[in-house]
Amino acid sequence: MLIICLKILLGGPSIVGNFFNCANNMLKSLKGGPKEVGTMYYCWNNRIISLEGAPEKLGGVFYCENNPGQFTREEIAYALRPLTSVEFMRGLR
Repeated sequence: MLIICLKILLGGPSIVGNFFNCANNMLKSLKGGPKEVGTMYYCWNNRIISLEGAPEKLGGVFYCENNPGQFTREEIAYALRPLTSVEFMRGLR
């Protein structure tokens, strides 16, 4: 069985219409990820220690639990600024 894990988000789309899933990889940041995501952004179970590269526009939910950087609600809100449509954020310490 071949298992491939991403270490960086590079070369992907800049706009995703529905949901973006980069969960269960070896990412340390979200740099290079999409700038706009329509509904949900999944990045749990990685090695994320920085929210650099978080989407600039998100229409719904941001899931980032189970990463070494256990981010506070304030840190996530700051990274996702000036978003106002985030309904629920996970991955909080």
